[in-house]
Amino acid sequence: MEPQPNELKAIRILYLALLAGQIAFAIIVTVLVESGILSTGNNSLTPFMQVAIIVIVAAAIPASFFIFRNRLADINPEEDLAKKFEKYRAALILRMALCELPTLFATIAYFVTHDRSFLWMIILLISNFLFIYPGRDKIINQLQLNSTERSLLGVD
Repeated sequence: MEPQPNELKAIRILYLALLAGQIAFAIIVTVLVESGILSTGNNSLTPFMQVAIIVIVAAAIPASFFIFRNRLADINPEEDLAKKFEKYRAALILRMALCELPTLFATIAYFVTHDRSFLWMIILLISNFLFIYPGRDKIINQLQLNSTERSLLGVD
């Protein structure tokens, strides 16, 4: 069974939903904190949270890159398109999850501590997430699609 062009669209929709979720969560928390609806944050947790976010970022972002690259290397260019696409989708979902984790943690850290330094971290982490968008050319290159496979996916 060959993958349908809608499957590419589904991957992009998933990506955009994860991105929108991160942005919406960060905006909601920021509005709650900055409007004063929430009581004062717990400043005593700030040093712990700062160290924790550094550790999480230092682990999750490189892990997302290496795991994704290793999973792509496991995809045989001679496999049928459905198998290649299935493995690609699984690798991409894992990569997106690993890139989303630090953003959500930084947002929670800001929520708990009210320390604005976490806002900058959130912005940087969302910017990082933007770089993993599964664009047409990126998918073609990463999966090493030939012209027949490109036309089957509707990316040609």
